[in-house]
Amino acid sequence: MGPQPGWAVMTGRQSGMAIIVVIGATAALAALVSITALGAAGSAAAAAYRAQATQAEWLAEITVQQGIDALGAGTVPAPGPGVGCHFVNGIDQGSGAAFPVGVLPSPVTTWPPVTGTPGPSTGRGTVLRIVRVVGPDGAGRGRGGVADTDPLVDLEAEAWFRNARDTVVARVSIGAAGVTRLH
Repeated sequence: MGPQPGWAVMTGRQSGMAIIVVIGATAALAALVSITALGAAGSAAAAAYRAQATQAEWLAEITVQQGIDALGAGTVPAPGPGVGCHFVNGIDQGSGAAFPVGVLPSPVTTWPPVTGTPGPSTGRGTVLRIVRVVGPDGAGRGRGGVADTDPLVDLEAEAWFRNARDTVVARVSIGAAGVTRLH
């Protein structure tokens, strides 16, 4: 049986080219699907990191506020010049005593466990450093520039939540009326 009317007959060379075109189109489609899938995975990873970064930011801010509250209540004494406090998840690294700073209970069961150091996807935690502001002469500085008039104290909180980390710094003045956050 010969070719039917209206049908084109391909030569061997033409059929080889047709196969190459089909293979090329299939490869292009596979590449497009891969790029789309990678883009979606990248978007999901970016959204997850943004959520973790927001949690780390909030944990750092909460830790600074807990430090301010503890200074105001006298639970944590204001450090003297050249002396500082260093807390990891509420434990004073100098004495080993527990303090109400950097203690963050899990509001949901899916939060990662508390860890002592940051690491990829390992957990959450905080470090709070409280130091007295000193001048170039090594003497403590107060709000008015003098040593003990409303002493100035810096608080630095670092928090981590899974892969994200954030740091919040605050300067406070400790006076007779209480603790005032300056920035």
